[in-house]
Amino acid sequence: MTQLPEKVQKSLKDFVEDLKNLYSDQLVSVILYGSAAGEDFVAGRSDINTIVILKKVDFDSLQKYQARQRKFEKLGIVAPLFLEPEYIQSSADSFPIEFLDIKNQNKVLYGEDFFSGLEIHVTHLRLQCEQEIKGKLIRLRQHFLEAGTSTEKLEKLLSSSLASFIPVWRNMLRLKNKNHIHGSADILNQIEKEFGFSTEVFRKIWKLKKKESKLNSEELQNLYADYLERVRELALKVDKISNL
Repeated sequence: MTQLPEKVQKSLKDFVEDLKNLYSDQLVSVILYGSAAGEDFVAGRSDINTIVILKKVDFDSLQKYQARQRKFEKLGIVAPLFLEPEYIQSSADSFPIEFLDIKNQNKVLYGEDFFSGLEIHVTHLRLQCEQEIKGKLIRLRQHFLEAGTSTEKLEKLLSSSLASFIPVWRNMLRLKNKNHIHGSADILNQIEKEFGFSTEVFRKIWKLKKKESKLNSEELQNLYADYLERVRELALKVDKISNL
């Protein structure tokens, strides 16, 4: 965790200590995943994502943590995923993208590592990649209608939706046996190389998300139109990836 700001490291240490006191021998593991466990973390803007593994997750165990969530939410730690060991082992076919991303980018803060040995079948992975992209395309069309003529809503929609594509791209590349992709820029470079697919529109949205550019209403509309077309093309690309 040395790449994280000291303040974040301290917050995570306090978080783990709270969980140990709260659950005692019921606590199996605490795992950090997502950008905070990799290279894309931006202090003050990126969420801090964690998994809490308990021997048994029931209503009482959730209720125990509920009162503490506001405390850690203020420090950037979003509500954890509460899982059980058996659930992880039996759900690899249901959540291949999520579990493979966690497997490849996580830090064990406490206890056992349940993800390093987890097997993900590529057939399940390709199918979820296709489902995710096609589902996102439908939602992008729907959200555009909801945004109306609001420039603010459209900009927010562009910025917030982009992050959800990164796990899908990363796993499309894994299907091409590109397993060592880390930062977002590297992912976009490899998507262009492996799929012959222009990622210029995604780079523009990334700059918008990072507040490195500012677009007027007409420019945002044009960007969104291009965005929809590129996502549609991407859906066709992933549909043609052979099952390995």
